[in-house]
Amino acid sequence: MTQVANGVRDAVTWSAEKAQAGAAHFVSSAKDAATWSAERARGGVEHVTGGTRDAFIWVGGKVQVKASFQKMQGVIRDPTPFWETYGHLSRFSRNLDWKDLDPTKYLYAGTRGEPRDLAGAKRVWETIPDRIRVAGPDATTNALEGMDWSHVKAYSQGGSNSASNGIFENASLNRARGSDRMTATELEAAQRVLNGNALRATLLETTRCALKGASVAAAMAAVVAVLEYGLLYQKGEITEGGMYRAIVKSVVTAGISGAAVSGLLAAMAIAFPPLIPVVAFLCVPTIVIGFAVLGSRLAVLGKGWHQVYLSEQPLKPLALQYWLAEQVTATGSYAGRLVKRNLD
Repeated sequence: MTQVANGVRDAVTWSAEKAQAGAAHFVSSAKDAATWSAERARGGVEHVTGGTRDAFIWVGGKVQVKASFQKMQGVIRDPTPFWETYGHLSRFSRNLDWKDLDPTKYLYAGTRGEPRDLAGAKRVWETIPDRIRVAGPDATTNALEGMDWSHVKAYSQGGSNSASNGIFENASLNRARGSDRMTATELEAAQRVLNGNALRATLLETTRCALKGASVAAAMAAVVAVLEYGLLYQKGEITEGGMYRAIVKSVVTAGISGAAVSGLLAAMAIAFPPLIPVVAFLCVPTIVIGFAVLGSRLAVLGKGWHQVYLSEQPLKPLALQYWLAEQVTATGSYAGRLVKRNLD
């Protein structure tokens, strides 16, 4: 009996232990399952929240880009003044590059036929103010008309032909001095004359750039304005008189803006030649954005004119149609020449 009782007790103990272990395992598994579910739920909520946030950011970014582009359309409606300015700046850079110049004049300036070396000729050329040289060889020749390269210490008295011993000066003053040494007062006077010539060269070149920028901008504005306001007239949204007034206003505004942009940037570059590469670099993205804006405007206008042509109502007045075609053709030819000139 004792052996049977012990066996029963052991069996009960074993069963209790197994039941307790099973319950503990069940509780642990249930807790792990609950933890896993909570983590997955939290991850799902975070994923949905993050996705929603990213979606709002993406939509906001698109709206901001579109709004920025629309603002840019109001600011840079015509890239031609910046394109023209870029061409001027490229020309200025070439004018300041010694390698692109004929050195003959500076090899023999004031030497009585005894040539300098190329390095010495370059240094003589550099004694001319940048504001004169930047305008090009022709402008430099005009600014130095009637001048000699004068020795500070006369050559006959042992003075050298180096750039440090001379300055461009009025020829009559140089020749009247003979073999005398230039005084400090005479040096200052010669420098003032050069600075005055540099100012005149700057004003002439700035005016030239401004007029060119105005004419190009006005020509482009004329074509776009005819397309734009002519379309509104064809749709009956403005009167014929209103169309012509709007076209004239657009052309005048573009001309003034083109003159201001081209003239201001050219004046800045001429006055401070080290800024030429910086200003030219800044013009590039402006040109790209400007042509993108112009292209979008022309695409919209093209669609509008296509709808007018497909409509049953005839164009009014018919002369506008022919004038428009003529202006588009002329502008296309001009743009082709402009691109070719800036690429050469």
